[in-house]
Amino acid sequence: MAVIYCFSATGNSLYVAKQIGEAIGGQVLPMKNGHINCVDEVIGFVFPTYYWGLPYQVERFISELTITSQNPYIFAVATYGGAVKGICGAVEELLIQKGQHLSYSKKLKAVENYIPSYKVNNTQGMENKVNAQLKPIIEAVKSNQTIKVESYTFINKIIYKFFPAKEKDCDQYFTVSNLCNHCGTCSKVCPVENIIVEEAEIQFQHHCEHCLACIHACPQVAIEWKKGTLGKERFRNRHISLKELMLFNSGTSIEGKE
Repeated sequence: MAVIYCFSATGNSLYVAKQIGEAIGGQVLPMKNGHINCVDEVIGFVFPTYYWGLPYQVERFISELTITSQNPYIFAVATYGGAVKGICGAVEELLIQKGQHLSYSKKLKAVENYIPSYKVNNTQGMENKVNAQLKPIIEAVKSNQTIKVESYTFINKIIYKFFPAKEKDCDQYFTVSNLCNHCGTCSKVCPVENIIVEEAEIQFQHHCEHCLACIHACPQVAIEWKKGTLGKERFRNRHISLKELMLFNSGTSIEGKE
C-alpha cells in the first residue's frame, strides 16, 4: 500500500502529489495535526519550499508521524519557485530521528507565487516544464529508485532565519479591505485553521504558516500582506479547483487510480 502526505497552499504541491498518487495507486492525505501511525510500504511527502526550509506544518507532521512498516520506501518531492538547495535534507534529518531514511528525493521547480517578493510566472511554458520534471519522478517512484539525499546546509538554515512565520504573530501584517464580503473562502482554504470569519470581521489566530493561501484564494482580492502583494496577480494551479483545495485542506483525502 502507498500513501502520500501533502501540504499545499496554491495547488502546486497537491497537483504533483495527485499525479504521483494516480501513477502508484496511492492515497493522498493532507498533513494535519495529530498523531498518525503509518503502516504503508510506500510513503511520500510532497510540499512547497519556504525560505529554503520546510513549512512549519510539514516539520510538525513528520515529527509526530509514527512509521511502523518494515523497511518502507520513503520519498520526498519539494516544489519551489526560485532557487533552493538541500531542502529534502531537512526531511531526512527528521526521519533519522525515527530510525528511518529517505530512499528518494527530488526538487521540482513550479510556478513562483510568493507575491510579497515576486510576480507570478504562470505561463504555459512553465506548466510544460513542471510536467516534464514530473515524468521521471513518477517513473523513479514507481520503480522504487534510490538516490543520495542532498544535505540540508548552513546556507538553508541562514536563509530560513528570515522566514516570516518565525514571528508567531506574522499574521498581524495581513490587511482586509472593504471588498471583503465575508464569504469564508480564506477560512476554508487555510491548511492550519488560522482564520475565523465572523459577521463583522476576519480574525487571525496567530499560528499562521505564511503560506498565503488566503491571499491567493480570496475571490474579492481583499486580503493583502504588507505592501508587497498590492496589485500582484494571484495564483492557483489550474488543475486544482478552489473547491478541491478547500476540501483537501479541511482534511479530505484523495484516492489514487492505478
